[in-house]
Amino acid sequence: MIESAAATLDAPGRFGALRSIAPLVLAVAIVTAGGGLLTTQMSLQLTLNHASVGATGAVVTGGPVGFLIGCLSARFLISHFGHGRIYQLMALLAGAASAAFVLSNTIWAWTFLRGLGGFAMATMFTSAESWINLDSGPDNRGTLLSFYMVMGTLGLSVGQALINLGDPAGGGLFLLAGAISASGALPFLADGRLRPQRRGSDAAGHVPDEAFSVGRLFAVAPVVLIAAAQTGMSNMTFGVMAPIYAVKSGHSPGIAAAIVTLFSVGGLAAQVPLGLISDRLDRRLLLVVAGVLATLTCALIVGFGQLSTWLLLGLVFLYGMTSLSIYPLAIAHAGSLVQSRFLVAISGRFLLFYAFGSIVAPAISNELMARFGVSTLFTFLGVICAITAIAAGAEFLSSRQEVRQ
Repeated sequence: MIESAAATLDAPGRFGALRSIAPLVLAVAIVTAGGGLLTTQMSLQLTLNHASVGATGAVVTGGPVGFLIGCLSARFLISHFGHGRIYQLMALLAGAASAAFVLSNTIWAWTFLRGLGGFAMATMFTSAESWINLDSGPDNRGTLLSFYMVMGTLGLSVGQALINLGDPAGGGLFLLAGAISASGALPFLADGRLRPQRRGSDAAGHVPDEAFSVGRLFAVAPVVLIAAAQTGMSNMTFGVMAPIYAVKSGHSPGIAAAIVTLFSVGGLAAQVPLGLISDRLDRRLLLVVAGVLATLTCALIVGFGQLSTWLLLGLVFLYGMTSLSIYPLAIAHAGSLVQSRFLVAISGRFLLFYAFGSIVAPAISNELMARFGVSTLFTFLGVICAITAIAAGAEFLSSRQEVRQ
């Protein structure tokens, strides 16, 4: 039942495959731009309004909780509406939720709106990642996923940089974030394709899929779930807490925006070579390398990040290169393990653990920073990257021993 996707499909040429998923990844870039602007604006406004630790934690947690619910329901929604159609509906929902932040400044309203946005993003990501896994094969999966990550990271970077277009204390940036996210539905209108081309999807856009339990996935490749949880912890924690780290370290809102932007740009710089390399080398070994380097970079930030703003920015760029490499490697590794009918479910399971990490980590890091100082943020990020490296190394060594036997 568990077998390589190569047994059922020969992958298309890289450039033809890239062209075929271009509208999808453009849509991803647009919604991540809206989400990046929303997250940065929300974090800065919470800080500028001197929100309490409890209030900040509630709002921060709202997004991952909604994301988790989206992960649980995404397979059902995709199977009933199709990949492209549900993506369009969720882009509109994400846009409406972002714009609605201007209607109220209460903590519970913001928490609810963050939950709606998280739900929409989880469904869109499940749709996009299962679509790419369905449209790819063993010899181009890493390349296609790197294209997806490049566009998503580029969109996130642009969105975070847009914070400089308005006053973080006002509401105009929330409206801009909403308009950007909603426009993520447009690329599908221009292209006209609303479903994967390959792997047996029918004329209505429904892809044959079957459930795949967490226990089965953990038995096949535990590092996939560990990396998913770690990535959720790292990305959500950095995206929400890094601006707070910057401001409380004495930096301006502009430097705070530069920190989150350089994190994304670092990930962007790594994706193309990473995708090409990952189609040729064991992805578990690459996960070890990425996890170790991310851990070392975090240690350098804790030790030396306060010495110079330029040094801090450079180290954040390196952290982005290494930390943001883990996610596409884990997705590609998961996609190579199972038959096509399980891929929608696998994408949902991966993002489910991502959501768990996103829920748990920001509250923990927020409390650690309040108790032990702002640099504890990078101590926490380094430790969880190290756990992924250890898990990937153990799985890689175990597989080598099985081959020898």
